[in-house]
Amino acid sequence: MSYATVMVWVDIDQISKPLVSVAAGVANKFAAKLVGLSAVAIVPPFVAEGVVIVDNATEFDIVKIKANLAEAGSKFQSAAGIDQQAEWRSAIEFPTQALVGEARCADLIVIEKGKLGDIYRTVDVGAAILGAGRPFLVVPAAIKSFSADHVAIGWKDT
Repeated sequence: MSYATVMVWVDIDQISKPLVSVAAGVANKFAAKLVGLSAVAIVPPFVAEGVVIVDNATEFDIVKIKANLAEAGSKFQSAAGIDQQAEWRSAIEFPTQALVGEARCADLIVIEKGKLGDIYRTVDVGAAILGAGRPFLVVPAAIKSFSADHVAIGWKDT
């Protein structure tokens, strides 16, 4: 089996260079294109004690989010290496939804085993696995490198 495209989820708050290196290594092994993806959602207004607190994102906030995503993209490109065919994608959207939506372009998705956190900034790995319909390689957070001659990936898209 071969893979044409390997996607890696990049956490905008803590870019894991070892994770990107693992994904780049998998992509190199299969001569595949590497796609990096990150997303951040805008926090909606909320109600406190019957009063609506409107804290809408301003143009400045949106520009700042786009700049942070672009910075994450440049860090992804440098971690992937100059010899790697890599593409960066980003969105202002809920991270889990963005990953599920972009998953159709990938043959394999590499993601770090994460903990549940802020739904506006982190991916729910379980929901992404169930929603994407693609095989995932879930990598432990403390991994420095990945080496395997044979990897079995179990997957059923139902």
